[in-house]
Amino acid sequence: MNKELELEQENARKNSEIVIIRLPNRLAKREGLLLTKFFNHQGNPLTKLKDLYSFMDELFSFVHQFTPCKKGCSSCCYYDVSISELEIQYIEGATKIKRSKNPKQSSTFHGTPCPFLKAGVCSIYEYRPFFCRQHVALTRTSIWCHPDKCGTGDFTLLKFSEILRSYNFIIRENDNASIFDIRQIFQ
Repeated sequence: MNKELELEQENARKNSEIVIIRLPNRLAKREGLLLTKFFNHQGNPLTKLKDLYSFMDELFSFVHQFTPCKKGCSSCCYYDVSISELEIQYIEGATKIKRSKNPKQSSTFHGTPCPFLKAGVCSIYEYRPFFCRQHVALTRTSIWCHPDKCGTGDFTLLKFSEILRSYNFIIRENDNASIFDIRQIFQ
């Protein structure tokens, strides 16, 4: 195995541990109670999704200090991007951008830019899907994020279990829990 790759894999693993150790108690406690919060939440699925995104924004603003992800770095915008029916509705309502009347067939879109990537920047960043919100690199540089290199090795990724469980609960609570690639729906 490539020595540089091994070094970056180790760095990602260590950064993941550091994030968990340094995570402020208030955020850790809130994350731990997230599913219970949404189970008892009286709002509709769209309101719950917005609340989940708000918490994720707060949590990942802390995580941001441990990642090379910065504005203008858009390699991950060339990955497959899963999006739920509820998130499609959220994007449509928030941006007034409507889904395609003729969705594309399911396919692997790896290497194809997201339709919302404009001049190297996400044009719907505030309304981006769950997949985009939770995907961060923990390597020292973003070189391993490039679509041609991203499958080179396995890198530790952050996984907050209650965030994922809450997301799954919310989208299943919606009448249609179908999952698509963002490129199938928005063109």
